[in-house]
Amino acid sequence: MTDISANGQAPQKPDKKKNYALLVDGYIKDLFATGMILQRLDYEVFIANSGEDALKIIDVSLPDLVITELSLQNMSGLELLFHLKRTAATKDIPVIIHTAIGDQKREDHCRATVCAAFLRKPVCLD
Repeated sequence: MTDISANGQAPQKPDKKKNYALLVDGYIKDLFATGMILQRLDYEVFIANSGEDALKIIDVSLPDLVITELSLQNMSGLELLFHLKRTAATKDIPVIIHTAIGDQKREDHCRATVCAAFLRKPVCLD
């Protein structure tokens, strides 16, 4: 997994022979667990700890999939979802919300914003 915050610079472009997933979460444990599952599914995985960092990575190379937590510093996962869905270059990227938040209104709002899926933590391979 590649972390943008490791050196403060955007990562090199991913190997496009593999599917490329971007994980956005402030919790290292969750990034690691989800990243390991995606790697087993043959994804190249990049990680970001904030919505702002995710957008920097996306500016370098468009991912095949974005998985984001709702609770992020500064820009929430919901704001990231809105941004991606209203931008022409990123509107077709599937975005999965993966969160421990159990708020049905937020889940309904995310689904109405056309998230690809809404998953509860902890991550499960199934």
